[in-house]
Amino acid sequence: MINIFFPSNNDKNEIFIASSSKGQNIKASEITEEKRKEIEIDFFNKINLDMKKAIFMHQVHKDNIVKIDETNKNIYSKENPIKETDALITNLKNVPLVIQTADCLPIILYCKES
Repeated sequence: MINIFFPSNNDKNEIFIASSSKGQNIKASEITEEKRKEIEIDFFNKINLDMKKAIFMHQVHKDNIVKIDETNKNIYSKENPIKETDALITNLKNVPLVIQTADCLPIILYCKES
């Protein structure tokens, strides 16, 4: 499952959250790497979001947290995820943060003032 969260760049300080499932009635054992990529691209296209702007991480089930700011927002991508972390934090608008889950639930905390 792909979960995306980001503060949107509007005057209401709103957030955008999107969540997917593997969909298409495909068994997990039938999903090839190529099919997984196709599903991810389709999901990003459906929510009208540029996958190249999204921040991905390689999750390891530990307590590592990475702050995304102006100095590192363009470093990480699907091809270059943040290594060994399980939480992302940012105060930047329009920077999509992605967490991929299987049998876990993502936790999203949002503060309107910052």
